[in-house]
Amino acid sequence: MASSSHLTDIPQAVRIAASIDPNVNAELKQQAIDYLTKVRQLSQETWQDCLALYLQGAGAAGPSNPGKDGKEKLETDLRMFCEQVVDTALTQSDIPSEAQKAMYTAIIEFVETEYVQGPCEGGQAFLRNKLAFTIAHLFLNAYPITIPTFLRPLFALLTPTSTNFHPALLTLRILTEIAQEVHDVTLRSARKFSKDRQQRDGEVRDVIRSSGDERLAMEGMLGLVEKGLDALEQGGEGKWLDVVETTLKTMVTWTPWVDLGVSLQPKTLSLYHRLLRSSHIPLRTASANIIKSLAAKGVQDPQARLEVLRVIDIVSLVDPLESETRGVKDNEEVVAFRAAVAGILSAFGTELIAFSENVSNKGPDGADSK
Repeated sequence: MASSSHLTDIPQAVRIAASIDPNVNAELKQQAIDYLTKVRQLSQETWQDCLALYLQGAGAAGPSNPGKDGKEKLETDLRMFCEQVVDTALTQSDIPSEAQKAMYTAIIEFVETEYVQGPCEGGQAFLRNKLAFTIAHLFLNAYPITIPTFLRPLFALLTPTSTNFHPALLTLRILTEIAQEVHDVTLRSARKFSKDRQQRDGEVRDVIRSSGDERLAMEGMLGLVEKGLDALEQGGEGKWLDVVETTLKTMVTWTPWVDLGVSLQPKTLSLYHRLLRSSHIPLRTASANIIKSLAAKGVQDPQARLEVLRVIDIVSLVDPLESETRGVKDNEEVVAFRAAVAGILSAFGTELIAFSENVSNKGPDGADSK
Protein backbone atom coordinates (compact mmCIF):
# COMPACT_ATOMS: atom_id res chain seq x y z
CA MET A 1 0.00 0.00 0.00
CA ALA A 2 1.18 3.50 -0.81
CA SER A 3 2.42 5.59 2.09
CA SER A 4 1.88 9.31 2.50
CA SER A 5 1.32 12.09 5.03
CA HIS A 6 -2.35 11.04 5.14
CA LEU A 7 -1.34 8.18 7.45
CA THR A 8 -0.61 10.71 10.19
CA ASP A 9 -2.85 13.59 9.08
CA ILE A 10 -6.11 11.63 8.91
CA PRO A 11 -5.95 10.31 12.52
CA GLN A 12 -5.08 13.77 13.81
CA ALA A 13 -7.88 15.41 11.83
CA VAL A 14 -10.51 12.89 12.95
CA ARG A 15 -9.55 13.36 16.60
CA ILE A 16 -9.73 17.14 16.31
CA ALA A 17 -13.01 17.11 14.36
CA ALA A 18 -14.63 14.68 16.80
CA SER A 19 -13.35 16.41 19.93
CA ILE A 20 -15.93 17.73 22.39
CA ASP A 21 -13.27 19.68 24.30
CA PRO A 22 -14.44 23.33 24.39
CA ASN A 23 -10.80 24.43 24.45
CA VAL A 24 -10.15 23.11 20.94
CA ASN A 25 -9.67 26.06 18.60
CA ALA A 26 -12.78 26.46 16.41
CA GLU A 27 -10.75 27.45 13.36
CA LEU A 28 -8.51 24.40 13.78
CA LYS A 29 -11.57 22.18 14.10
CA GLN A 30 -13.04 23.59 10.88
CA GLN A 31 -9.73 23.02 9.10
CA ALA A 32 -9.83 19.38 10.23
CA ILE A 33 -13.40 18.98 8.96
CA ASP A 34 -12.50 20.58 5.61
CA TYR A 35 -9.48 18.31 5.26
CA LEU A 36 -11.53 15.17 5.97
CA THR A 37 -14.16 16.30 3.46
CA LYS A 38 -11.40 16.60 0.87
CA VAL A 39 -10.09 13.14 1.76
CA ARG A 40 -13.53 11.71 1.12
CA GLN A 41 -13.98 13.65 -2.13
CA LEU A 42 -10.62 12.41 -3.40
CA SER A 43 -11.31 8.81 -2.37
CA GLN A 44 -9.77 7.46 -5.58
CA GLU A 45 -6.46 8.92 -4.37
CA THR A 46 -6.80 8.41 -0.60
CA TRP A 47 -8.47 5.00 -0.22
CA GLN A 48 -5.18 3.09 0.05
CA ASP A 49 -4.00 5.10 3.05
CA CYS A 50 -7.48 4.84 4.57
CA LEU A 51 -7.49 1.08 4.08
CA ALA A 52 -4.09 0.80 5.76
CA LEU A 53 -5.38 2.78 8.76
CA TYR A 54 -8.54 0.67 8.98
CA LEU A 55 -6.61 -2.63 8.90
CA GLN A 56 -3.86 -1.48 11.27
CA GLY A 57 -3.60 -3.42 14.52
CA ALA A 58 -5.56 -6.46 13.36
CA GLY A 59 -5.86 -9.03 16.13
CA ALA A 60 -5.52 -6.47 18.93
CA ALA A 61 -7.72 -6.83 21.99
CA GLY A 62 -9.13 -3.38 21.31
CA PRO A 63 -8.25 0.21 20.35
CA SER A 64 -4.84 1.44 21.54
CA ASN A 65 -3.63 -2.17 21.89
CA PRO A 66 -0.97 -3.61 19.58
CA GLY A 67 -2.04 -6.07 16.91
CA LYS A 68 -0.22 -8.82 15.09
CA ASP A 69 1.53 -6.21 12.94
CA GLY A 70 2.96 -4.53 16.06
CA LYS A 71 0.88 -1.39 15.49
CA GLU A 72 -1.91 -0.08 17.69
CA LYS A 73 -5.48 -0.61 16.56
CA LEU A 74 -7.04 2.82 16.01
CA GLU A 75 -10.24 4.20 17.53
CA THR A 76 -13.50 2.85 16.13
CA ASP A 77 -14.80 6.20 14.83
CA LEU A 78 -11.50 6.82 13.05
CA ARG A 79 -11.56 3.37 11.45
CA MET A 80 -15.19 3.85 10.39
CA PHE A 81 -14.30 7.10 8.63
CA CYS A 82 -11.46 5.37 6.83
CA GLU A 83 -13.70 2.50 5.79
CA GLN A 84 -16.29 4.95 4.44
CA VAL A 85 -13.62 6.44 2.20
CA VAL A 86 -12.76 2.95 0.91
CA ASP A 87 -16.46 2.26 0.30
CA THR A 88 -16.79 5.52 -1.62
CA ALA A 89 -13.89 4.52 -3.84
CA LEU A 90 -15.42 1.09 -4.45
CA THR A 91 -18.84 2.45 -5.37
CA GLN A 92 -17.86 5.61 -7.26
CA SER A 93 -14.43 5.01 -8.80
CA ASP A 94 -12.79 2.62 -11.22
CA ILE A 95 -10.07 0.92 -9.19
CA PRO A 96 -7.35 -0.74 -11.32
CA SER A 97 -7.29 -4.54 -11.26
CA GLU A 98 -3.90 -4.76 -9.55
CA ALA A 99 -5.12 -2.44 -6.80
CA GLN A 100 -8.25 -4.58 -6.43
CA LYS A 101 -6.06 -7.66 -5.96
CA ALA A 102 -3.94 -5.86 -3.36
CA MET A 103 -7.05 -4.73 -1.48
CA TYR A 104 -8.48 -8.25 -1.58
CA THR A 105 -5.28 -9.83 -0.26
CA ALA A 106 -5.05 -7.30 2.57
CA ILE A 107 -8.69 -7.74 3.60
CA ILE A 108 -8.58 -11.56 3.50
CA GLU A 109 -5.46 -11.44 5.70
CA PHE A 110 -7.33 -9.09 8.06
CA VAL A 111 -10.29 -11.51 8.25
CA GLU A 112 -7.93 -14.36 9.11
CA THR A 113 -6.11 -12.35 11.77
CA GLU A 114 -9.09 -10.55 13.30
CA TYR A 115 -11.97 -13.01 12.86
CA VAL A 116 -10.48 -16.49 12.62
CA GLN A 117 -7.55 -16.14 15.01
CA GLY A 118 -8.38 -12.91 16.84
CA PRO A 119 -11.04 -11.23 18.99
CA CYS A 120 -13.56 -10.61 16.16
CA GLU A 121 -13.75 -6.88 16.87
CA GLY A 122 -14.99 -7.70 20.36
CA GLY A 123 -18.07 -9.36 18.88
CA GLN A 124 -19.52 -6.04 17.69
CA ALA A 125 -22.05 -6.90 14.98
CA PHE A 126 -22.09 -3.45 13.38
CA LEU A 127 -18.34 -3.64 12.67
CA ARG A 128 -18.76 -7.11 11.18
CA ASN A 129 -21.67 -5.96 9.02
CA LYS A 130 -19.79 -2.87 7.87
CA LEU A 131 -16.85 -5.04 6.80
CA ALA A 132 -19.25 -7.35 4.95
CA PHE A 133 -20.57 -4.35 2.99
CA THR A 134 -17.03 -3.38 1.99
CA ILE A 135 -16.10 -6.92 0.94
CA ALA A 136 -19.33 -7.31 -1.05
CA HIS A 137 -18.65 -4.15 -3.02
CA LEU A 138 -15.06 -5.18 -3.64
CA PHE A 139 -16.52 -8.46 -4.95
CA LEU A 140 -18.78 -6.57 -7.36
CA ASN A 141 -15.73 -4.71 -8.67
CA ALA A 142 -13.38 -7.68 -8.97
CA TYR A 143 -15.57 -10.71 -9.79
CA PRO A 144 -15.30 -12.63 -12.01
CA ILE A 145 -12.66 -11.07 -14.26
CA THR A 146 -10.01 -9.92 -11.79
CA ILE A 147 -10.52 -12.43 -8.96
CA PRO A 148 -12.58 -15.43 -10.16
CA THR A 149 -12.02 -17.33 -6.89
CA PHE A 150 -13.01 -14.36 -4.72
CA LEU A 151 -15.54 -16.25 -2.59
CA ARG A 152 -13.62 -19.48 -2.01
CA PRO A 153 -11.75 -18.41 1.19
CA LEU A 154 -15.03 -17.07 2.58
CA PHE A 155 -16.92 -20.31 1.93
CA ALA A 156 -14.34 -22.05 4.12
CA LEU A 157 -15.55 -19.92 7.05
CA LEU A 158 -19.03 -21.47 6.94
CA THR A 159 -17.79 -24.26 9.22
CA PRO A 160 -17.63 -22.58 12.64
CA THR A 161 -15.93 -23.84 15.75
CA SER A 162 -18.07 -24.43 18.82
CA THR A 163 -16.87 -21.15 20.33
CA ASN A 164 -16.43 -18.79 17.36
CA PHE A 165 -19.38 -18.14 15.07
CA HIS A 166 -18.23 -14.72 13.89
CA PRO A 167 -16.39 -15.85 10.70
CA ALA A 168 -19.48 -17.74 9.54
CA LEU A 169 -21.73 -14.77 10.35
CA LEU A 170 -19.38 -12.51 8.39
CA THR A 171 -19.59 -14.73 5.31
CA LEU A 172 -23.38 -14.96 5.61
CA ARG A 173 -23.65 -11.19 5.72
CA ILE A 174 -21.41 -10.89 2.65
CA LEU A 175 -23.57 -13.39 0.74
CA THR A 176 -26.70 -11.46 1.73
CA GLU A 177 -25.18 -8.16 0.58
CA ILE A 178 -24.23 -9.73 -2.77
CA ALA A 179 -27.69 -11.20 -3.33
CA GLN A 180 -29.35 -7.90 -2.49
CA GLU A 181 -27.12 -6.08 -4.95
CA VAL A 182 -27.49 -8.44 -7.91
CA HIS A 183 -31.02 -9.81 -7.45
CA ASP A 184 -33.23 -8.11 -4.86
CA VAL A 185 -36.10 -6.66 -6.91
CA THR A 186 -37.08 -4.01 -4.38
CA LEU A 187 -33.58 -2.60 -3.92
CA ARG A 188 -32.76 -2.71 -7.63
CA SER A 189 -36.00 -0.93 -8.58
CA ALA A 190 -35.33 1.79 -6.00
CA ARG A 191 -32.01 2.82 -7.52
CA LYS A 192 -31.51 4.74 -10.76
CA PHE A 193 -31.55 2.43 -13.76
CA SER A 194 -28.18 1.76 -15.35
CA LYS A 195 -27.78 -0.49 -18.37
CA ASP A 196 -24.17 -1.25 -17.42
CA ARG A 197 -25.14 -2.15 -13.87
CA GLN A 198 -28.03 -4.29 -15.11
CA GLN A 199 -25.62 -6.16 -17.36
CA ARG A 200 -23.07 -6.53 -14.56
CA ASP A 201 -25.67 -7.97 -12.17
CA GLY A 202 -26.74 -10.52 -14.77
CA GLU A 203 -23.16 -11.53 -15.50
CA VAL A 204 -22.38 -11.94 -11.79
CA ARG A 205 -25.41 -14.19 -11.31
CA ASP A 206 -24.52 -16.23 -14.40
CA VAL A 207 -20.91 -16.78 -13.33
CA ILE A 208 -21.89 -17.66 -9.75
CA ARG A 209 -24.20 -20.31 -11.20
CA SER A 210 -21.74 -21.67 -13.78
CA SER A 211 -18.52 -21.57 -11.74
CA GLY A 212 -19.67 -23.82 -8.92
CA ASP A 213 -19.80 -20.94 -6.46
CA GLU A 214 -23.57 -21.32 -6.03
CA ARG A 215 -23.15 -24.98 -5.09
CA LEU A 216 -20.39 -24.20 -2.59
CA ALA A 217 -22.47 -21.40 -1.08
CA MET A 218 -25.67 -23.43 -0.77
CA GLU A 219 -23.92 -26.57 0.46
CA GLY A 220 -22.02 -24.52 3.04
CA MET A 221 -25.20 -22.87 4.27
CA LEU A 222 -27.20 -26.12 4.30
CA GLY A 223 -24.41 -27.81 6.26
CA LEU A 224 -24.41 -24.94 8.74
CA VAL A 225 -28.18 -25.19 9.20
CA GLU A 226 -28.05 -28.95 9.67
CA LYS A 227 -25.26 -28.73 12.24
CA GLY A 228 -27.05 -25.98 14.11
CA LEU A 229 -30.38 -27.79 14.03
CA ASP A 230 -28.73 -30.90 15.47
CA ALA A 231 -27.31 -28.79 18.30
CA LEU A 232 -30.68 -27.14 18.98
CA GLU A 233 -32.54 -30.45 19.01
CA GLN A 234 -30.02 -31.83 21.49
CA GLY A 235 -30.78 -29.00 23.89
CA GLY A 236 -27.97 -26.67 22.95
CA GLU A 237 -29.21 -23.11 22.59
CA GLY A 238 -26.60 -20.38 22.92
CA LYS A 239 -25.52 -18.81 19.66
CA TRP A 240 -26.72 -21.61 17.40
CA LEU A 241 -30.28 -20.30 17.16
CA ASP A 242 -29.05 -16.94 15.85
CA VAL A 243 -26.64 -18.65 13.43
CA VAL A 244 -29.31 -20.95 11.97
CA GLU A 245 -31.84 -18.14 11.63
CA THR A 246 -29.25 -15.88 9.96
CA THR A 247 -28.26 -18.68 7.59
CA LEU A 248 -31.86 -19.33 6.58
CA LYS A 249 -32.46 -15.62 5.97
CA THR A 250 -29.41 -15.58 3.71
CA MET A 251 -30.70 -18.64 1.86
CA VAL A 252 -33.98 -16.80 1.27
CA THR A 253 -32.02 -14.16 -0.68
CA TRP A 254 -30.19 -16.79 -2.77
CA THR A 255 -32.87 -19.41 -3.46
CA PRO A 256 -34.87 -17.36 -6.03
CA TRP A 257 -31.95 -17.11 -8.48
CA VAL A 258 -29.71 -20.14 -7.96
CA ASP A 259 -30.24 -23.37 -9.88
CA LEU A 260 -33.06 -25.61 -8.65
CA GLY A 261 -30.75 -28.59 -8.81
CA VAL A 262 -28.76 -27.00 -5.99
CA SER A 263 -31.55 -25.70 -3.77
CA LEU A 264 -34.16 -28.44 -4.24
CA GLN A 265 -32.96 -32.00 -3.67
CA PRO A 266 -34.34 -34.87 -1.59
CA LYS A 267 -31.85 -34.02 1.17
CA THR A 268 -32.62 -30.30 1.16
CA LEU A 269 -36.38 -30.84 1.01
CA SER A 270 -36.12 -33.16 3.99
CA LEU A 271 -34.20 -30.46 5.87
CA TYR A 272 -36.83 -27.83 5.04
CA HIS A 273 -39.56 -30.14 6.37
CA ARG A 274 -37.53 -30.75 9.50
CA LEU A 275 -37.23 -27.00 10.02
CA LEU A 276 -40.98 -26.59 9.63
CA ARG A 277 -41.39 -28.90 12.63
CA SER A 278 -38.88 -26.97 14.75
CA SER A 279 -39.95 -25.65 18.13
CA HIS A 280 -38.37 -22.32 17.16
CA ILE A 281 -40.97 -20.34 15.20
CA PRO A 282 -38.48 -17.97 13.45
CA LEU A 283 -36.78 -21.02 11.90
CA ARG A 284 -40.13 -22.32 10.69
CA THR A 285 -40.93 -18.93 9.16
CA ALA A 286 -37.59 -18.71 7.35
CA SER A 287 -38.01 -22.24 6.00
CA ALA A 288 -41.52 -21.39 4.78
CA ASN A 289 -40.11 -18.38 2.94
CA ILE A 290 -37.54 -20.61 1.22
CA ILE A 291 -40.26 -23.04 0.12
CA LYS A 292 -42.33 -20.11 -1.14
CA SER A 293 -39.44 -18.98 -3.35
CA LEU A 294 -39.02 -22.55 -4.65
CA ALA A 295 -42.72 -22.71 -5.51
CA ALA A 296 -42.49 -19.37 -7.31
CA LYS A 297 -39.33 -20.33 -9.21
CA GLY A 298 -39.45 -19.03 -12.77
CA VAL A 299 -39.05 -22.38 -14.53
CA GLN A 300 -39.73 -21.89 -18.25
CA ASP A 301 -40.79 -25.43 -19.15
CA PRO A 302 -44.41 -25.92 -17.96
CA GLN A 303 -43.91 -29.64 -17.32
CA ALA A 304 -40.78 -28.96 -15.27
CA ARG A 305 -42.67 -26.27 -13.36
CA LEU A 306 -45.46 -28.72 -12.57
CA GLU A 307 -42.89 -31.30 -11.45
CA VAL A 308 -41.41 -28.79 -8.99
CA LEU A 309 -44.83 -28.22 -7.45
CA ARG A 310 -45.42 -31.96 -7.29
CA VAL A 311 -42.11 -32.58 -5.52
CA ILE A 312 -42.76 -29.87 -2.95
CA ASP A 313 -46.28 -31.31 -2.42
CA ILE A 314 -47.56 -28.03 -1.11
CA VAL A 315 -51.12 -28.97 -0.14
CA SER A 316 -50.12 -31.83 2.16
CA LEU A 317 -47.28 -29.69 3.48
CA VAL A 318 -49.35 -26.61 4.31
CA ASP A 319 -52.56 -28.17 5.67
CA PRO A 320 -51.16 -29.46 9.00
CA LEU A 321 -49.15 -26.26 9.51
CA GLU A 322 -52.25 -24.13 9.08
CA SER A 323 -54.37 -26.37 11.32
CA GLU A 324 -51.74 -26.40 14.05
CA THR A 325 -51.51 -22.61 14.27
CA ARG A 326 -55.14 -21.72 13.54
CA GLY A 327 -56.68 -19.43 16.13
CA VAL A 328 -53.36 -18.06 17.43
CA LYS A 329 -53.63 -14.28 17.23
CA ASP A 330 -51.67 -12.90 20.17
CA ASN A 331 -48.27 -14.31 19.23
CA GLU A 332 -46.41 -12.17 16.69
CA GLU A 333 -44.01 -14.96 15.72
CA VAL A 334 -46.87 -17.36 14.98
CA VAL A 335 -48.73 -14.68 13.03
CA ALA A 336 -45.60 -14.10 10.93
CA PHE A 337 -45.28 -17.84 10.37
CA ARG A 338 -48.89 -18.11 9.22
CA ALA A 339 -48.29 -15.23 6.81
CA ALA A 340 -45.30 -17.12 5.40
CA VAL A 341 -47.43 -20.27 5.01
CA ALA A 342 -50.08 -18.19 3.24
CA GLY A 343 -47.32 -16.95 0.95
CA ILE A 344 -46.56 -20.55 -0.04
CA LEU A 345 -50.21 -21.11 -0.99
CA SER A 346 -50.31 -17.83 -2.90
CA ALA A 347 -47.21 -18.77 -4.91
CA PHE A 348 -48.65 -22.24 -5.53
CA GLY A 349 -51.93 -20.80 -6.82
CA THR A 350 -50.17 -18.28 -9.03
CA GLU A 351 -48.04 -21.01 -10.60
CA LEU A 352 -51.07 -23.24 -11.24
CA ILE A 353 -52.91 -20.37 -12.93
CA ALA A 354 -49.88 -19.61 -15.07
CA PHE A 355 -49.59 -23.28 -16.00
CA SER A 356 -53.30 -23.46 -16.88
CA GLU A 357 -53.09 -20.35 -19.05
CA ASN A 358 -50.02 -21.71 -20.79
CA VAL A 359 -51.79 -24.96 -21.61
CA SER A 360 -54.98 -23.23 -22.80
CA ASN A 361 -52.96 -21.08 -25.19
CA LYS A 362 -51.52 -24.16 -26.88
CA GLY A 363 -53.23 -26.09 -29.63
CA PRO A 364 -53.55 -29.89 -29.69
CA ASP A 365 -50.11 -30.16 -31.31
CA GLY A 366 -48.50 -27.93 -28.67
CA ALA A 367 -48.34 -24.93 -30.99
CA ASP A 368 -49.50 -21.50 -29.89
CA SER A 369 -53.23 -21.30 -30.64
CA LYS A 370 -53.18 -17.52 -31.06
